[in-house]
Amino acid sequence: MNSERRQLNPQEKIAALKRHLLEGVPVSTICDELGIAPTVFYRWQKELFENGHTARFPFAGLRTLPDIASLPSLPLVH
Repeated sequence: MNSERRQLNPQEKIAALKRHLLEGVPVSTICDELGIAPTVFYRWQKELFENGHTARFPFAGLRTLPDIASLPSLPLVH
């Protein structure tokens, strides 16, 4: 991993979660590609699960779960 901190926008976070939850990509693969720790990914997932029933996700501004499924997948970072 890189020592620089990378800020991902809400759409990138949702796309990463989508890749794991809907497409079955392993968390380790996504984390390696994004240069993040698995604990960060799991924190995003926890936020989604805890706040998905509300009208807005706190870190994305998306309205419903179908909005997540309609987002494009995050491109691979090499």
